[in-house]
Amino acid sequence: MKFKIVYTLFGVLLLAVLFMGSSGGRATAADSGNTGAPGDSGPTCVTCHGTNADIGVELDISIEDMDGNPIAKYVPGEVYNGSVTLTTTMGMPVASGFQIVALKAALDEDGESTNSFSAPGDNVQIKTITSGRQYAEHNGPSMNNNVFTFKWTAPEAASGPVTFYSCGNGVNLNGSTSGDNAACNTLELLERPISTTDLGRDVQLTVAPNPVADQLNLNLNSSLTGSFQARLFDVAGRQWLSRDLELNGGSNSFNFEASGLPAGVYFLQLTNGTRSTAMRVVKR
Repeated sequence: MKFKIVYTLFGVLLLAVLFMGSSGGRATAADSGNTGAPGDSGPTCVTCHGTNADIGVELDISIEDMDGNPIAKYVPGEVYNGSVTLTTTMGMPVASGFQIVALKAALDEDGESTNSFSAPGDNVQIKTITSGRQYAEHNGPSMNNNVFTFKWTAPEAASGPVTFYSCGNGVNLNGSTSGDNAACNTLELLERPISTTDLGRDVQLTVAPNPVADQLNLNLNSSLTGSFQARLFDVAGRQWLSRDLELNGGSNSFNFEASGLPAGVYFLQLTNGTRSTAMRVVKR
């Protein structure tokens, strides 16, 4: 009887520890990844929170371009808007939580973390754990907000597929995992190969100097003519410059004032509305 009581108390304490570790984000509070990704530690949100038949949640992962279009293939080095949404299908959970990781590997294969999450939403934090993997996760029980947003920068060319793994829960905040439920999901993105549909095959883009201090000189050698737009984004996806350009066939040159830009890494994108090319720019 004594051993039964001890085991019961141990079980209650274990659940309490897991719950407290999850309430502030597992990577932040427990140095742990629990998304179900290959290489993560064993349990997921579903392991501890997925037992209540009266609450149901579904989890959706979305990676979108800057125009709000969900993507199935990424452009190396491009910055995208990411979100994890927990939708209630049954019951009334009081708060939500989540964790997500992105691996440079096909679905269900182990791989290196991209470590390129940025610009977390108000209910999101970003944490790199001891293993070197970076996670975006809740920064506390998210009340009245079941959408978690962040920016994600695609890896360098020739990285291959990237797979996102995420788990999340809907909780009743009763101090334990009883009365909660959870869900997991995955999203695999393929790398968009360089092809004749890329604008870079028809417009050769160079900037000088790079790194830039005060003035950015944009040189374009184009086999196309017409209206284009040049836009400068930082690694968090914020747009700092935008300018409409008219290109003639052959050599074209334009100047941009850059003295007011904060020091850091940027991406200069040239687009004609349907095709684009981009290059990395450093402001010192």
